[in-house]
Amino acid sequence: MIDTPQIAQHNALVACCKALASPIRMSIVGLIHAANEPLCACDIEQSFDLSQPTISHHLRILRDAGIIAATSRGTNVYYHIERAKLTALVCCIEQFAQPNGV
Repeated sequence: MIDTPQIAQHNALVACCKALASPIRMSIVGLIHAANEPLCACDIEQSFDLSQPTISHHLRILRDAGIIAATSRGTNVYYHIERAKLTALVCCIEQFAQPNGV
């Protein structure tokens, strides 16, 4: 029987997968990752041919899933990758890639 904490962990990982199931959001994560430092929302917006509200919507989905986090500096918001969440997702996928009993 699967225990409640494991189901909660899987729910969080499913939310992460859903958030990444968009080419725009995958591109945003890639852009933030490539910056090697927190990236201003204005720089993210300039990298896409999309409206500011659309980019904000995608950033919110990524934040809600715990993939990125935001920090305010004055009037600007900077985003960085939450590596622990992505590491947990990778570990889960690697576990499923292993043959049973290994």
